[in-house]
Amino acid sequence: MLVAQGGSKAGWVLFFDTGRLHFVVNRAGIRSGLDSADVALATAKQISASLAADGTVKLSAAGKVLAEGKVAGLIPNQPVDGLQIGRDLAGNVGEYVGPFAFNGTISSVILELDPR
Repeated sequence: MLVAQGGSKAGWVLFFDTGRLHFVVNRAGIRSGLDSADVALATAKQISASLAADGTVKLSAAGKVLAEGKVAGLIPNQPVDGLQIGRDLAGNVGEYVGPFAFNGTISSVILELDPR
């Protein structure tokens, strides 16, 4: 787990599983997501995910775009479960068993929000 906000009703999450980077949006319990595997993930110092208002997702590692696709869109409201870094202790946004803790080091997380 890199970063998660929300839970089983609504939220978003960015995590690693079986060598793949996953981004999932949960809107009213309906999950949609995008994943990617790439050798750059093993040594990447910077991982990023962007989500546009139209649901376009871009996953990148070490400045290289790994995957682009669409999810259902933005979550319509602020999730009840708060923002968590490195683990998901509340309701799971994605299909994994929490806390699904990240075993590496996360030195910083930057969230940038564009106005709607």
